[in-house]
Amino acid sequence: MKKIIIIITTIFLILVSILTIYCTKYRTNKMICTYSTTTDVYAIKSKYVVTYKNKIVSNIYTEEIFTNNDEKSLKDYKSQLENLYQPYSSLNDYDYEIVLKDNQVISKININYGKIDIEKFKKIDTSNSKILTNNKVKINTIKKIYKNNGARCIYR
Repeated sequence: MKKIIIIITTIFLILVSILTIYCTKYRTNKMICTYSTTTDVYAIKSKYVVTYKNKIVSNIYTEEIFTNNDEKSLKDYKSQLENLYQPYSSLNDYDYEIVLKDNQVISKININYGKIDIEKFKKIDTSNSKILTNNKVKINTIKKIYKNNGARCIYR
């Protein structure tokens, strides 16, 4: 009877170990970071959803909301964003949308790092290379960038 309990316990521990390794290695994870600031003139709210697996980022979705009561400031901000993101319009798997609505400029960006042409991505702006390690984006690199800019991050 004692041998049966030992065998069952051993098998159970092996199964738990295998399941833990499988979930850790093959599961897709998310890191969600948020940032907000408010002044007398404007407010900015940002949300970054980073999808990753094995510490390698596969996708980043960003939503930023710039709020201001001055129409000219809103139009200028929208124009600056359009100029910033326009060079990326030739890339597949780099999608962005910028909308001016109700005293807000709302920008949404989705980058699929698993499919994007990394060489074109680096050519558009050479500073893009700074986030890459062996042409991959690591979760720790992105987290460090967001935290250095004041964002708070949680894992899900």
